[in-house]
Amino acid sequence: MKRTFFILLLLVGLCTEVFPRTISPSGIELGYEYTHQFRSLLPANVEDEESVQEAAAFHAAHLFGLFHSPEGAEAHGYYADLVEGFAGTKHPEVVRSRGFQKAGDPYLWVEYQVKAKMLVLRDVVTDWIGEEKGGTVELPLLVDLPAIYSDNGEDYRKKKWKRCTDSHYSTAVDFSYFYNPFRCEELSALPLAAPAKFKIERLGKESSARFPKKELLQDNGNGPLTTLYFVAGFDDTPAPGSSAHEIHQDAGWKTYASVERLLTKKYGFKKMTSLAELRTALGSDFSRLELSTPVTLVHDTQRRYFSTFVKKAGKQIYVARSALFDTHNEVRSSPLRSFPKFWKEAWQNGDVIYFGGHSGDGQSVSLENMLSTLDNLDLDDIVFQAKKKQVALFDSCSSYAHYQDMYLKRKPKGLHLVTFGLVSLFEYAEATLDGFMSLVLASDGANESWTLALRAIERRQLPAHVKAFYDPSEQKAILEEFQHAQAFPSSLMSVWVP
Repeated sequence: MKRTFFILLLLVGLCTEVFPRTISPSGIELGYEYTHQFRSLLPANVEDEESVQEAAAFHAAHLFGLFHSPEGAEAHGYYADLVEGFAGTKHPEVVRSRGFQKAGDPYLWVEYQVKAKMLVLRDVVTDWIGEEKGGTVELPLLVDLPAIYSDNGEDYRKKKWKRCTDSHYSTAVDFSYFYNPFRCEELSALPLAAPAKFKIERLGKESSARFPKKELLQDNGNGPLTTLYFVAGFDDTPAPGSSAHEIHQDAGWKTYASVERLLTKKYGFKKMTSLAELRTALGSDFSRLELSTPVTLVHDTQRRYFSTFVKKAGKQIYVARSALFDTHNEVRSSPLRSFPKFWKEAWQNGDVIYFGGHSGDGQSVSLENMLSTLDNLDLDDIVFQAKKKQVALFDSCSSYAHYQDMYLKRKPKGLHLVTFGLVSLFEYAEATLDGFMSLVLASDGANESWTLALRAIERRQLPAHVKAFYDPSEQKAILEEFQHAQAFPSSLMSVWVP
């Protein structure tokens, strides 16, 4: 999740013969492949296949920057202010690569082929291939990496390239994810870039799959309990010794606070003050929960926070657990414990699970890292219950790329997983949470289609967008302009349905 990027919610489809598995109101999932040649950072005399493969993978990673361009979307009729790109890709798979020399060139040239999947804004797909099943499109890919990077890839060859990337993530290390060849046109044409022909194909038909509200409110493994888990990660983890006031300025804290505000003020939950109070509130049903983290905790020194909420509606009992902590999830000799333990608990108990924070390039909710930490703590593996219906939303940048396949491998049945194809914004978190909570907690008992549900979340994000990025004197007029144009934020949000 990022603070200064406009979210592109693209929901799309991986298919069975009948309907796609990935659904999006604003995007379509495509399979793609291309072959490309480029001048690598490797010396010309390098021959080992592993180095060539790594060089090809590094070049392919620049697809994230290529696709994450507001100007690229604007060329297809979208408001650049509302989108942060036109496509979000899964991690590209290099299926073939070879290195070769060119006379007099001290750098190795590499040719490689990629196959992958991506979510693409609907109007962009229409401009590319109309209503056809597939086709081709040419997009500019870099051909001269030594003109951009130092030989070790850690610095720029010329300082001017910093202006062609994000102002907050402007280092050479971040360039592949954030560079914008549509804003810096010299990065989209020779001698620095050349058109690559992408072969693209739609992966499925439209789907009418629905949010599984009925299943979540029935006995879903917890008797009369419907359990909701919310994880908020700090935007910038406060330094040791930070005051409560300083901690509360962090965008992650504001997400955590919004969970409590929505649950108690809008949906009528009661905040528990102790383990004893939770036991009393749940009675014999308390034993249905497996708790491994505190019911309530405010620990400014360690920057760890836990809250628990309960609501009774007839025979239905809602239990919500919320937490805020550092979510870097690093593998180290003395790992942070709270996040992995709470995450394990969430998948053990939760019917609904929300994560809001940075993706950390795929590290934050990496199962490999989680399991390593749990093993160090002598705790059991995370249990993904095959018979339990669960809905999870990973509100973090490129979570479609980082986490969709990872979690579906562990729970291929029963998991509805919402991810972002492009960036996610802390500024939108409360609006996203409100829309997500309403699917479970609103009084309407009908199961809503996922397409309409996700479109409704995008619409909720518009006022938050205008409030965050426009001067107060302009906000009313800007909001009315976007609403009149039926233009809403889109971060290629999508949901996988089993």
